[in-house]
Amino acid sequence: MGADFAAAEHGRACLVALEDFKIFKGNDLHVREQIAEHFASIDDRLTVLEAGGPMISAAIDGEYFTATNPTWGTGLTLSSGARTTFSATEAALSIVGATRQVIPHFIRLTCVAAGTGMTSVQFGLIADTGNRYSAGGTLLTPYNANLGSATAAASTQRVGNLAMTAATAPRQLARVTAKTAAAPTWAAGDSITLWFGSPGSGAVGSTSGTTATDLEFVVPPAVLYNAGLRYTLLLHYWAPAQATSPTVEVSMGWWERTP
Repeated sequence: MGADFAAAEHGRACLVALEDFKIFKGNDLHVREQIAEHFASIDDRLTVLEAGGPMISAAIDGEYFTATNPTWGTGLTLSSGARTTFSATEAALSIVGATRQVIPHFIRLTCVAAGTGMTSVQFGLIADTGNRYSAGGTLLTPYNANLGSATAAASTQRVGNLAMTAATAPRQLARVTAKTAAAPTWAAGDSITLWFGSPGSGAVGSTSGTTATDLEFVVPPAVLYNAGLRYTLLLHYWAPAQATSPTVEVSMGWWERTP
């Protein structure tokens, strides 16, 4: 987005200078019109960016992707049954990539069935080198948010009770206590959203209680890349005293770019 602003300002300055020195005369009028049209298109782009934020630019360029659970209304099992503590070798969600940078935008989990037991809902985000995925879960289908782009996603996304290999060079990005309440803590309809680096609307309602709540949390921005080698983003989930796992629907968005 900064490059667009710089290009626009530079172009306007050049056009003013050309006017001042009266370079465009006579038969050069069509060239002047072409330049004016070019910078008008940049103005249009900047207007869109100002209205919709930086991810609009990624979508315009065919670099923004989304994914949801395969069947809307049907939840995915989030974890093993008694996932009561953090485990480095179990994750609720993973993103694995290699050839492009992946810049996560948001992850949203919506509870379908609450599970049983538990006294709180805990999440942890870790980035690591290598492909940490081993087995399990549901493979999501990513879609390019630009209907006019044929660019396919270069990363894979899986959700639900994932077996992961041992950590190699983990970076602990964020910890979130999403909710605290008496069992089952989760309520059908709970929506938990993690925004990477950019705030959403903020937490709505209380983080405790048994009624469905919309909860939004800002976590640090992340740029996932490993110089052309595999890398993994892991969303870990655990819930003290959990007996059976909740099921959730998922929605997520991210940006992919060539470094």
